Amino acid sequence: MSASKEHTDYLFRSKIDNALKTVKKILDTTRNPTQAASQDHTYDDKFGLAEFLTNVAVAAQTNVLERLGMDDTKLKILRDYASEDYNRSLTLRFEAKQTCKFLKKDRVDLEGPDRQEYYGDEHNSSSSHNLDMWPNDARKGNPLKNTFFKSKVVTKVTHYHWRVAVEYSVFAFAGNDPEQFQLLFQSRKSFQDVVTTDDSEPFPKETAHKPIDLDLMWFMRQFKTDDEDDQLCCFTINRKLR
Repeated sequence: MSASKEHTDYLFRSKIDNALKTVKKILDTTRNPTQAASQDHTYDDKFGLAEFLTNVAVAAQTNVLERLGMDDTKLKILRDYASEDYNRSLTLRFEAKQTCKFLKKDRVDLEGPDRQEYYGDEHNSSSSHNLDMWPNDARKGNPLKNTFFKSKVVTKVTHYHWRVAVEYSVFAFAGNDPEQFQLLFQSRKSFQDVVTTDDSEPFPKETAHKPIDLDLMWFMRQFKTDDEDDQLCCFTINRKLR
């Protein structure tokens, strides 16, 4: 066995061990699940365990698709497209894009911290301080004795306002053209306003991210419908093939 295969096998068994620890917390104390390879067992059909676990995995992935927006109606539509009579592919796609739009420009006053100065007996109106910043009495020549006054620096800054928007959608489509048939699972749009101090765009005007595709053909062919019209997993292994 190669080193990479041994590493993959180790990771797989570690995941199973972690899952068994979680399952033991849920099951009754009289139940003690273990790995099949480490437990003495006999069975008439050696493929039964593989079928059971695969159907469990299909059911778990179905729950994921339901959280993404798939319901019974959409599942039936996708199963029809995945039937043997339909010879085109079936794909689940995640699509997203981002835009950045300029909104406006304005000027704002940014005030610095207050600065307090004290003038004692030695200060008078003839000192070298900036008279424009002095109180009115001081500018008229009255002496500044035991006087406090505050000053601050105000800076004018230009602000550029931008709207950064993101939208995404999750949908299924048949064939190689999403425009011909598209079954929407969910979509969302949101935006955030951004303020910068220069006129350079913080993000590109429009960015179309590369779609992420998942083949649904095999997955959708693992269901059957019983008399009550419920969706059941039906993965099986052909015992006749050697």
